[in-house]
Amino acid sequence: MAQRDDAENRAVALKVATGSYDEAIRMMTGRHFAVAEGANLNVSEHWTDAHILRARKSIEAKHYQDALADLQAAVNIPANLPLGAAGFGGARNAEVAWWTGMAYEGSGDHQKAVDCWSRAAKAIVNNAQLYYQALALEKLGQAGEAKTIFTGLVDSGKAALQSVPAPGGGRGGRGARAQTPRARMANGHYLAGLGYLGLNDPGHAKVELTQAVETSPDLVGARVALGELQ
Repeated sequence: MAQRDDAENRAVALKVATGSYDEAIRMMTGRHFAVAEGANLNVSEHWTDAHILRARKSIEAKHYQDALADLQAAVNIPANLPLGAAGFGGARNAEVAWWTGMAYEGSGDHQKAVDCWSRAAKAIVNNAQLYYQALALEKLGQAGEAKTIFTGLVDSGKAALQSVPAPGGGRGGRGARAQTPRARMANGHYLAGLGYLGLNDPGHAKVELTQAVETSPDLVGARVALGELQ
């Protein structure tokens, strides 16, 4: 069962990466994914990604109610998916609040949009979620605070890249158990790319995001950000 679930997990990830969000969500709906020791199942991440990315498409198409429904589903992981009880989607609260605000703004409800951006601005976040917090701060008229966060993302990305051990150089110190050197390198480029995006430096952003995707093609956030730049 664990092997079949792992294969299905990879199939879902591919659907999300290629933009087949409807199919990815259908594959995850109703199927019980077993929680087995050692199984590489991050289906709950795919669930959140698929709903957020589909919501973004709906916002582009001005289908704001569809977007709001997807954004609500993004943080409500169903019990049939591993880690659902742990509420994985909550780790993306700033991102979801930012896009929810965009959907409300598009639909003409400015006050609800401001409320959402205020939640994003106050959220306790790290890594890529800081980017969405900074975008929310910009919307709230706090451009200076936002710029500080964007600059910090560039610095964090560069620091992460410097911490990656050279081939054959060992585990790389604290945090190495959580991420492989390849994943840490991809994440470093991704964070720097987001920082440059926020600083309105698309040239450097494209370089960093391209390296992130080349290092880890399954890093969905970097793929989407790069695609929008291109």
